[in-house]
Amino acid sequence: MFVIVQDALERAYKQDVSGHTAEASKLYRLGIDTIYEGLGLQVPSAWLTGSNVNKWRSNLNNWLQLANDRYHTLGLLHERAGSTVSC
Repeated sequence: MFVIVQDALERAYKQDVSGHTAEASKLYRLGIDTIYEGLGLQVPSAWLTGSNVNKWRSNLNNWLQLANDRYHTLGLLHERAGSTVSC
């Protein structure tokens, strides 16, 4: 799970800093959707101790907040660019 989220967010960041906002937005969205799936999983207690589950969920929530913030910022930038072009 972490590997998929990490890969999507790292790829999103690379596209983001390269100025490819549309592709970055898609990858951030993929990361966000994957995080939501992960947070919705019921983790059998035999797999992880309670503190590990809490840390896992805390990390996912932190990543979710950061990815959501950037995703929405890119959306606003894209809207502004679109309105500037259409004028």
